[in-house]
Amino acid sequence: MEKSGSSFYTVDRERWNRLSIFDQLGNIGSEEGRTLRLTREGKDFQGALIRALDLFDATTEPLIQQKSHRSKEVLRARDQFLLALFERDDPSIEKWFMQFAIAARLKPETRNPKRNPHYRNPGYVLTRLAAKKTLEADEIL
Repeated sequence: MEKSGSSFYTVDRERWNRLSIFDQLGNIGSEEGRTLRLTREGKDFQGALIRALDLFDATTEPLIQQKSHRSKEVLRARDQFLLALFERDDPSIEKWFMQFAIAARLKPETRNPKRNPHYRNPGYVLTRLAAKKTLEADEIL
C-alpha cells in the first residue's frame, strides 16, 4: 500500500492481486470493521472508508476483466457494506467478512512459515484450540 500525505491512499494493485480471494476479503473486512467502528464512535471515518472502497475496487477490477462469477458477490458485499454504513448498522456484514479472514488463516498456502513453525500441519490450529478448550473445562471442574 502506498500512502503520501494525510488524504491520499491507494493500494499496490500488483501486490494485492497476488493475494488469494480469502486474504483480499479478509483485509477488506478489516477496513470495513474499522469504518463501522469509527462511525459508531462518532469519529471521522473518511480515511477508513476510502481505504475500504479502494480495496473493493482493487479486488473487483481484475474479477470483472476475467468475467469471474466472484465479481458479483464482491460487488454485492460492497453494497451491503455501504448500506450498513449509511442506512442501518448491520453486524452480520462484519461476521461475513470475518469468515474470509479465518479461512485465509486456515489455508496452508497462506500461512507464513516464518511465523508458525507448525504451518505444514493443517490440524495444528484445531488441535491447539481443542487442547485449550480441554484446559478451560478442567479448570472449571
